[in-house]
Amino acid sequence: MLALCCLVARADGHVSMAEYEQLLDLLTRLAHGAVGFSELESWMRAGPPELNVRLPEECIRLFLREAIALSRADGNLEDVEIATIKELVHRYFEAPTS
Repeated sequence: MLALCCLVARADGHVSMAEYEQLLDLLTRLAHGAVGFSELESWMRAGPPELNVRLPEECIRLFLREAIALSRADGNLEDVEIATIKELVHRYFEAPTS
């Protein structure tokens, strides 16, 4: 989830200070030690590693809430950020069953 949010933050070509702070908050809330500060720093500079995962449908709401908040963090909700969110949902989440 953190890697996907990092992709959203990088979508417009710049990670603002507000987005950076929000990613740090996500690191403490979601990573539970699986990702460290230096790894997140690297992801913000060069992007996260390639992901080969399908996340369960139940995670979509959490991702959307965090990704949209992250996109709005710098005060500018860019079209490229929305397009990135849509593409990530399509690529990494199971399709809704109902």
